[in-house]
Amino acid sequence: MTVAEAITQPQVAHRGSLVEVEDGWGRYQVPDSPFKFAKAEVKARSWVAEIGQYDDAIRAELDLPEKSA
Repeated sequence: MTVAEAITQPQVAHRGSLVEVEDGWGRYQVPDSPFKFAKAEVKARSWVAEIGQYDDAIRAELDLPEKSA
């Protein structure tokens, strides 16, 4: 069985094994977490961060100097 065949299996849809995400290139499907917990929601986010999107917040949290131009 190929990967393309495997992801079209009914069990993949039933378990929610793929999730749609969106970034600057568009919308596409990615594998979701294979783990399912009774009292916690563990799943892929529906968006992808842009490169550098959190740089300032991370630098501030780590007390690093601001990025120079």
